[in-house]
Amino acid sequence: MKDTKVFAILLVICLTAAPKLAAAYDFSSVCSTGQTLYYNYGGGVNGVTVTYPGTTADSPWNGYTRPTGTLIIPSTVVHDGVTYNVVAIGDYAFYNCSSITMLTIPNTVTQIGQESFYQCQGIVWLTLPDSLLLMGSKAFLRCTSLLSVTLPNSLIAVPNEAFEYCSAITSLTVGSGVASFGSHAFHGCTSLTSITCYRSVAPALGSYAMPMQVNPSSVVVTVPCGSMASYQAAWSTFSNIVEMDGASFSATSSDDNIGVVNILTQPTCAAPVAVVEAVAGAGYRFDHWSDGNTLNPRTVTVATDTSLVAFFVQDEQRDTVYVHDTVYVHDTVYVHDTVIVGVESVDALDAKIYSSNGQIIVDGAARNEVTLFDMSGRPLATRQQEQGAVRFDVPCTGAYLVKIGRHAARKVVAVR
Repeated sequence: MKDTKVFAILLVICLTAAPKLAAAYDFSSVCSTGQTLYYNYGGGVNGVTVTYPGTTADSPWNGYTRPTGTLIIPSTVVHDGVTYNVVAIGDYAFYNCSSITMLTIPNTVTQIGQESFYQCQGIVWLTLPDSLLLMGSKAFLRCTSLLSVTLPNSLIAVPNEAFEYCSAITSLTVGSGVASFGSHAFHGCTSLTSITCYRSVAPALGSYAMPMQVNPSSVVVTVPCGSMASYQAAWSTFSNIVEMDGASFSATSSDDNIGVVNILTQPTCAAPVAVVEAVAGAGYRFDHWSDGNTLNPRTVTVATDTSLVAFFVQDEQRDTVYVHDTVYVHDTVYVHDTVIVGVESVDALDAKIYSSNGQIIVDGAARNEVTLFDMSGRPLATRQQEQGAVRFDVPCTGAYLVKIGRHAARKVVAVR
């Protein structure tokens, strides 16, 4: 009897001392792509972290179904009626989930933990969030199917071994905020042929941070305008470093029918200066650029992408217009938004020509054929009306010529 009591006491002690095998997560939820994901509370107000379901980090998915195929991690998750923001991917969260093929991480996530996607060999396409600030070491180590990586501007540093042995990566885009690459960050990425960096000062490189290619010139490193010297000094393992084009510049006319713009000098990375000229058509003059400047020709310093538009107005000092080889001289009378043109001593036909609501209207053509010309003398339309006014729809505001039968052509300004 005594022995039985001792055994019972020892059994209770052993059970009490034994570690509890509890799950590593607080709750689970099925995401939009059909996989069950696991979450821990924490990460600010109503913030949660994606985690693994197993009991230990040594076997994070032991006994659970690993995600496969396309995985879109949600930005929010609802549990017990409360909506939580997904703010982090925890350590080992998808460790060795080798059948994930496409991965999207939402823009609510600011941190990706260490070895979170370690040996996810099936991932081909990866979208990292613009909100990402921190990444743990070995986060994507041995993701051997991954083809390209874009590190967002928000990321401060690439940790040690982050993408080591991702042997299929061909292109890498580095955001402007990335200041350093840790040891072995991209070591073993032997397919890499293109690196595009947007940081004006070359990020620091840890030991073996970049792959040691057989032919260093096979990797084209494209860097911001004016930063060539910085990259040549800090990234000396690469021999094929080129600068991006400088800021773009364009200049156009508000209406090609009344004036054109010539770009005499385009800006370059070395000389970010453009020279532009506005040339008015017959009967018009240059008035101003879209930024209010009135210089013409004009020199523009192009620090950022720049686009200008030239505006032209009718030259009221000119009253000579041309139709083919004949010159006709008329005065123009302005009445608010209507222009009435005609000099009876020159043209005895009692007709009224005016503009209204985007049309040129000819009253009193007396069954004559009426032709509309542009200011270069090119015929646009011909009409003849038995009764009532002849009307022409015009494509834009500007000066036009109207010829009635054999009478002299008259100039009219259409106001839309």
